[in-house]
Amino acid sequence: MILKYSCYICIVLYITKLMGKIISFANQKGGVGKTSLCAIFANHLTAKGQKVSVKDMDIQMSLSGHREDDLKVDPEAKPSWNVEFVNPMDSKEVAAKLQAWKADDSITLIDAPGSLAFPGLVPILKNADIIVIPMTYDHDVLRSTLGFLKVVLGTLQVKAKLVFLPNRINVSEGTQEELAQQRHNADILKKYGILAPRIKQSVKVKRYSTIYENDTYLEKAVAYAFEPIVELIKK
Repeated sequence: MILKYSCYICIVLYITKLMGKIISFANQKGGVGKTSLCAIFANHLTAKGQKVSVKDMDIQMSLSGHREDDLKVDPEAKPSWNVEFVNPMDSKEVAAKLQAWKADDSITLIDAPGSLAFPGLVPILKNADIIVIPMTYDHDVLRSTLGFLKVVLGTLQVKAKLVFLPNRINVSEGTQEELAQQRHNADILKKYGILAPRIKQSVKVKRYSTIYENDTYLEKAVAYAFEPIVELIKK
């Protein structure tokens, strides 16, 4: 009886650790896969039984649009997570919603605005428990990402855990000099947060769904890279 009770306590404590977390997928550099990785990660978590809520706060409404398109193909589908668009221009509304999401019993994933010019991005970053920063090792992307970090860690003094998620990495290309530069860039990012394993460039990652689970091939492509984020959620 005592053993059963202890196991029950352990389960409750584990679930509690996963409650009320806010994870923002953010970077001011476009084209790094912010929206797709947010959706794929939502599928990854729900497949493990975690309750997830996704907030589309990118003014382009890419994630919301993707959900609409997916439902047009299969109107009878029952997605495992919902998508809500929240206007990133209204910082007061965003701040109020963030407090409500923190009190919720689900993991809130945010596809954040792609520019620091949107007023709502500040409360998003300040209230996030984890900020996932998709990026590549290209010079322009790295420079933009470091500029983003300067504002996040310097100007805003954000306390969230940072996870850099290398995406669309072509492992078959690159001279010795370019590969050495990639390793150097990786070392720079490690000074600011956790550097997740890379996600290789793949058609599977591009063809994600917002209404179906990740298929075996897609899950295999991203699971290892998502592990550091999942471990932070549990803490």
